[in-house]
Amino acid sequence: MRPPSSNFTNKHEPLPSQRPDNTAFTQQRLPAWQPLLSASIILPFFFLAGLTFVGIGIGLYYSSNNIKETEVSI
Repeated sequence: MRPPSSNFTNKHEPLPSQRPDNTAFTQQRLPAWQPLLSASIILPFFFLAGLTFVGIGIGLYYSSNNIKETEVSI
């Protein structure tokens, strides 16, 4: 067995850090968008959505009444 050489040291070189940058984006500390939910904004939206779906429902009802069934006996 050889004696340890004098230029050998047990010190390890520091490894590069694997941690993300300390920014608001990478640490997920960004401020969130919070909508203003007031009756003057929400009620017209609900009425418009309701009228839209009532219109779609009426259209589907009339189109389903115009369907003619045919029966084929073999």
